[in-house]
Amino acid sequence: MPEGDTLHRAAIRLRPALAGLALQRFEAPRLLGNRPLLGATIRDVEAVGKHLLVHFDDGLTLRTHLGMAGSWHLYRSEERWRKPRHLLRALVGVNGWDAVCFSAPQVQTYRPSQPGGPLGTGRDPIGHLGPDLCTPDVDLDEAVGRFETVAQPDAEIAVVLLDQRVVAGVGNVYKSELLHRCRVDPFVAVKAVPIPVRRQLVEAANRLLLLNLATTRRTTVAGPAGSVAVYGKARRPCPRCGTPIRMVHHGIQNRSTYWCPRCQPPGAAGLPSLLPALHQLSRPHQEPPSEHGQPSANPENGRTSPSPSIEHTNGHPIAHWQQLIRSSDLTKHIELVTWLRAEHGLGHGQANALVRQTLLEHQSDT
Repeated sequence: MPEGDTLHRAAIRLRPALAGLALQRFEAPRLLGNRPLLGATIRDVEAVGKHLLVHFDDGLTLRTHLGMAGSWHLYRSEERWRKPRHLLRALVGVNGWDAVCFSAPQVQTYRPSQPGGPLGTGRDPIGHLGPDLCTPDVDLDEAVGRFETVAQPDAEIAVVLLDQRVVAGVGNVYKSELLHRCRVDPFVAVKAVPIPVRRQLVEAANRLLLLNLATTRRTTVAGPAGSVAVYGKARRPCPRCGTPIRMVHHGIQNRSTYWCPRCQPPGAAGLPSLLPALHQLSRPHQEPPSEHGQPSANPENGRTSPSPSIEHTNGHPIAHWQQLIRSSDLTKHIELVTWLRAEHGLGHGQANALVRQTLLEHQSDT
């Protein structure tokens, strides 16, 4: 099934060709709803989650959901199609261009101001969607809150991430990649996943979806375009620990999930963000008080010598810490590993691996 970034890329591609022009040709052999009138002006093309919408100036909207095999193509008028005509589900033609939707299971028109009607659904067909993580101004607080208010508490977190009522735009690839990135067992109940980890999942999803709007070679980890950590890599070594990746089909829709049994053992509900530790470890600190009760002074200039502050390096805690590592200052590395072991019971090797993996993942996002 196409992910949300696929639909947003399609909208970005179709909008310049269609928006502002009059409808000259329209076909939809399985349309649910009223046919748009020829001559109506196409006001806009947009994607919302996994739905593509074509808005007409008379208030009608064409909605398609691509399901598992659907796709939108853009052709010059009279250009030969790359797919056979019997797969056509919608054609929107304007002067010079034909936008053709193939194999979509849902093709519907409705009026957003009054959804439904005798051939419609009786409700807004996209009103149930959660916040769209493919947009830069998404309300992440609302997204995190919907894990509590929409999802069933005992539902598996892998299933919840695909529930478009919770968050819109996440599909099967991102589901597996996000859970591996955040070290969450795909089969753990959502109620067992702490709120900070839920936020990590939606923030990472938002970043990755936005980063992939400009490419068809979906990339989720550092490496060449198209690099992913676990999706589609059953029995191959986990890039983090080397353990063979597993895959299983599960859930009502029998979707495939890929995970590392070592990084995501049964019951694993993620690890806390490293950012609080980085903030704590990078705060300026004063030297021990002198015998007069004041911080000791630097003998060279008579001033106290606080350690470097995060705010002094681009305002980004991980970027600051990366700079320290690149300069061979391992003090912060050791402190952070010690903090993870003490506060969260991690072994030395696990804490050390988490620290380095966090840096690698941050590099793939920048």
